[in-house]
Amino acid sequence: MVDDAARSGATVHVSLAPEYAVVALGGTIMLEYAEAVRELLRAVVTGGARRILVDLAAVREMDSRGLGTLVALVRLAQERGGAVRFFGASPAVTALFELTRLHRLLEFYPNQAQALGQPWRPAGSEHGQTA
Repeated sequence: MVDDAARSGATVHVSLAPEYAVVALGGTIMLEYAEAVRELLRAVVTGGARRILVDLAAVREMDSRGLGTLVALVRLAQERGGAVRFFGASPAVTALFELTRLHRLLEFYPNQAQALGQPWRPAGSEHGQTA
């Protein structure tokens, strides 16, 4: 059984494959957890991952700090010649990206298979499809 404190926090799980890393985020990516999540995501990029897939399926809530964390990840990856794709966002999380118009700047896919099925573009090129 998971206690209420654990359910209210953010989770980050990183899986490394030879060609990419999958970062599964969960819980609430909000003010009190955003900086810790940002540091973990920064470590993925500085550790050498150039292609990163971010699984948003388990994210229940996100605020502006959470959005900023994801934008910072994309910028850092691009600065290092990499790319980031997002997949699995719930309708509520998708609505937040649409409200802020970030869905126009970031690459969103319905699932991991579709995110991996598209060719990776060089950093700074036009984004992919939206979910």
